[in-house]
Amino acid sequence: MDNITFDDFQKTDLRVAEIKTCEDVEGADKLYKLTIDVGEERTIVAGIKLYYSKEELVGKKIAVVTNLEPVN
Repeated sequence: MDNITFDDFQKTDLRVAEIKTCEDVEGADKLYKLTIDVGEERTIVAGIKLYYSKEELVGKKIAVVTNLEPVN
């Protein structure tokens, strides 16, 4: 993994989000679709299904970089 400069780090918008819902992603054995609240509602996909149940994720707080470009 490459290091980033401090200037690059300053560009990140790192926030704490609460997981509101967690759903399976159809056809994916490692992915969950998470609805999170970071002051506004957002949807993200995380490859954490092998490590957490849906029930234990809802209500948890996570750190999120909110200014990453979306993956299409």
